[in-house]
Amino acid sequence: MSVRLILLLLAAVLLLGCATPEPQIVKVPVPVPCTVDVGPEPDAIATYAALKAQPDIRERLKLALEQIIQDAARLGQYRAAVSAC
Repeated sequence: MSVRLILLLLAAVLLLGCATPEPQIVKVPVPVPCTVDVGPEPDAIATYAALKAQPDIRERLKLALEQIIQDAARLGQYRAAVSAC
């Protein structure tokens, strides 16, 4: 009877070794592409033809400054959209 008890205990120990632990959930950050859509590019104000058409240097500078302001505003839109990513 003791042999049977030993075999039963041995089988129980072996079966306990086969028990699998509960699966663990591991959260890994996955890179997601950021798509930025700020609309179409506005037309350039200070093109070569527009600057050449202005007879006065003040008008040329005015066009150039308007272009700089427009570019700065567009850059601000891009930065705001990218910071949301």
